[in-house]
Amino acid sequence: MGYVAKNYKIEGDASNASYFWSAAAITEGKVMVKNINPDSKQGDIKFADVLKRMGCVVKKGRDFVKVEGRGLKS
Repeated sequence: MGYVAKNYKIEGDASNASYFWSAAAITEGKVMVKNINPDSKQGDIKFADVLKRMGCVVKKGRDFVKVEGRGLKS
């Protein structure tokens, strides 16, 4: 049997997304990362929750996480 092509959906990388979420937090901007599961097993997905505790607005959907900076607090 030869190669059989298939389509796979690969979720976005939370580690790379965290850089963009950080940029939104620092600049008080908005960033939405699509194709990422908010309930992912990736450890760095929790970084959005850290930003929320620091004052950002975080919205999670079925396949996205949006971060809006609002002035950071420690």
